[in-house]
Amino acid sequence: MYRRAVLVLFFCLCASVFSLNAQQGQSATSGAKTVVDKAVSASDSGQPLKTVIADVEKAAEAASSVDDRRALYAFLGSLQEQSGNYTNAAQSYAIAAGISANTPQGMPAVSAEQLFINAIRCALSAGDFVTAENYLASRVRSSTDPVISASVRLYSVWSQLCQAASDSALKEPLETLRGYSSSPVMESVRPAALLSLWYLDGDQKSADALLKDYPQSPEAAIVSGKAAMLPAPFWFFFPRKGEAVAAPKAEMPPEAAISGNSGTRAARQQVGLFRGETNAKQLVSELAARGFKGDIQTETRSSGVTYYIVSVAENARGTVGPALRAAGYDCYPVYE
Repeated sequence: MYRRAVLVLFFCLCASVFSLNAQQGQSATSGAKTVVDKAVSASDSGQPLKTVIADVEKAAEAASSVDDRRALYAFLGSLQEQSGNYTNAAQSYAIAAGISANTPQGMPAVSAEQLFINAIRCALSAGDFVTAENYLASRVRSSTDPVISASVRLYSVWSQLCQAASDSALKEPLETLRGYSSSPVMESVRPAALLSLWYLDGDQKSADALLKDYPQSPEAAIVSGKAAMLPAPFWFFFPRKGEAVAAPKAEMPPEAAISGNSGTRAARQQVGLFRGETNAKQLVSELAARGFKGDIQTETRSSGVTYYIVSVAENARGTVGPALRAAGYDCYPVYE
């Protein structure tokens, strides 16, 4: 049901792209609508999300009109993000953002700037801070849309926080977040800024402000304990107060691991890589709450830095990786 809800929600958000063109007597993007309808139907019938994504990707590459191509790449990005494939999701969103397409008059549309914001979010979730910074420096930087501008500022701070390697490196972005939490021009992202301050710094004033000013928000539900924080990877990159260390991007992407071990079953799925043991233990606890047994291994690199690696043992059927991704965790197969 959750998968269908996401598919239907994105379909509704992109209604303008799939609207009827009365002058032509048919849908201007009937091809895209057909693909989305088929994807929703396939998801309802239990078809693996991986297969649904592959079909949508083929359709996007083969789309004959720019309207179809843009709509399908945007839709593909949402599916890839849902599956935990953040690197490809960022690329798909960026491709969609770079395509100029017509939107039927009077219908809402997903703007190119919003698609770039989606791409930035996914790049951060993948730990690809270079790409995130490149997107942040793109045309969205000078956006005249106050909501987009606020998102750019917030994501810029999040990127700094993810890469913080010392307590001193935390000071400036935390002060910036505090300023954002009280700035009228940042109102659209104020709940996220307050949640970040509470999560990073244990700031009870931020939690109280969320509960008072945004009692029905998802952020308020998280601080009140009524909801669990979605385990989006970039939250794990955030250092808590007193542990200002960044979790670096995994050195070997999943594609490289798979291609280099054709025919070999993964021994375990790597879920996190940290420089701080506290964050690693937190991830193990959150995995346990979702029914996964996480283990922590340490590895000291030639640089002298010790990393804490969180992984979950793969089973004989190879279903642990897909289960982790379905639960919202990005994971990488490890072969032994």
